[in-house]
Amino acid sequence: MDKEEILKKSREENEGRDGEYERSLFAKSTKTSRYVGFAVCLALAVVARYLHKPEVAFAGLIVLFSMQAGLYLSMFSHIKEKIDLIFGIICCCSAITAVGALVYLWMTSSY
Repeated sequence: MDKEEILKKSREENEGRDGEYERSLFAKSTKTSRYVGFAVCLALAVVARYLHKPEVAFAGLIVLFSMQAGLYLSMFSHIKEKIDLIFGIICCCSAITAVGALVYLWMTSSY
C-alpha cells in the first residue's frame, strides 16, 4: 500500500467520527455551559430573593446539580477517574438536598 491508499482507507474508516478538534471544542463548550448554568442559578437566586419565592432558586439548583452529576458520572463510566466519581456523588447529593429543601418549603409554606 502506498501513502495515498492508506490515507484514503483511514478517511473512510473515520468518516462520521469526531476528530480531535471537535472533541476539544466540545470540552470547551461543556466548560462554558457550566459557567452559564451557574450564572443562571445565581440570577435565579437573586430574583427569588426579591420575589420572596425561594423555590425558584431551588429549582435552578436542582437542574444544575443534576446536569453536573450526569456529566461527571458519565465521564467516570468512560475513563474511570475517581475524581469524576467523587464529584458525581457530590452533585447527586446536592441535587437531592435541594429537592428535600424544596419539598420542605412546599410543606411548610401557607399558599
